[in-house]
Amino acid sequence: MKLVFAISILLLAGFSSAAQTANFKRPKPFPVENIFPGHENYTSGSETFRRRLKVGAGTAVLEWNNDELALRGRDRGGKPWRVKLDVNAYYEACRADFDRNGMADLLFITGTAANGFLPSQLLEFVMFDRAGRPVPFFVAASADLNDLVDLDRNGRAELRFIHYNYGVDGDKWTGYYVTDLYEAANGRWKKLERIGRRRLPILTSFEGWKDVERFLPAAGKPPKGQDVFSPDYANAAPVRGKAKLSFLSSDPFNYCYFNQTLRVLDSKRGREIGFLDADGEKQTRGLLKTAAKTEFYGRCEPDKNAPMMIWLTLK
Repeated sequence: MKLVFAISILLLAGFSSAAQTANFKRPKPFPVENIFPGHENYTSGSETFRRRLKVGAGTAVLEWNNDELALRGRDRGGKPWRVKLDVNAYYEACRADFDRNGMADLLFITGTAANGFLPSQLLEFVMFDRAGRPVPFFVAASADLNDLVDLDRNGRAELRFIHYNYGVDGDKWTGYYVTDLYEAANGRWKKLERIGRRRLPILTSFEGWKDVERFLPAAGKPPKGQDVFSPDYANAAPVRGKAKLSFLSSDPFNYCYFNQTLRVLDSKRGREIGFLDADGEKQTRGLLKTAAKTEFYGRCEPDKNAPMMIWLTLK
């Protein structure tokens, strides 16, 4: 199976159809407040801390305890929620209203120390809908805060994201960059089909290391046999389909490298969010049989039900 990686790109602000290969203008990064710079935020596994943050519907508590970072609070109706975060001891955190719904959201960035074709950072968003409930969004990317932009100037953030798909028969020199954009709206991230007059995704050929910095939005068709599958990280609408459920892992040969399956549990006691481990996967398979409602979000493999997120509403 072909490997995919993500890198940042310079995209034309507004994507006018007239400028195809020149006069690129770097869009301004989406404004954020860096509340925990990485160099000030190292925490060893034996330490504990607790910090209060103004996010969502009010004040939430961020806690590091027993090598685990978690965020907890209450929604506008007073129901509790808790998010277990997948970060290591060295991370940075930013705050902004990415979807312009009046609720401050959070972004946690964790470095992977990877290079080459591997994602250099993990981006974990904790968004808040209008009810003040958290909604997770997680991607592995060789990206930074400069890849959060507002290309259409509507006050909502877009995330620029590129996957590299190997060429025919796994030839990395004849592959394609597949460029996608995601836009935030009411706590969710939607995969855009176009920006301005430009249809998405954008395919850009790669002809060797000499062109690694040449990101021209060429809109040509790929050669016969070329794989241009683009993983869908969106959580704006559930995925429909009857394919057998395939839980994600950090297998380096799937299309969402470094990603795991997120799980959201809604119950009368509130909302609980976290990533699946081996025990959680076993528990989730049991809950799938008894839950009042089950939704799958995202697709990380073609022709498979390989979601980024499983959302369960318990009876």
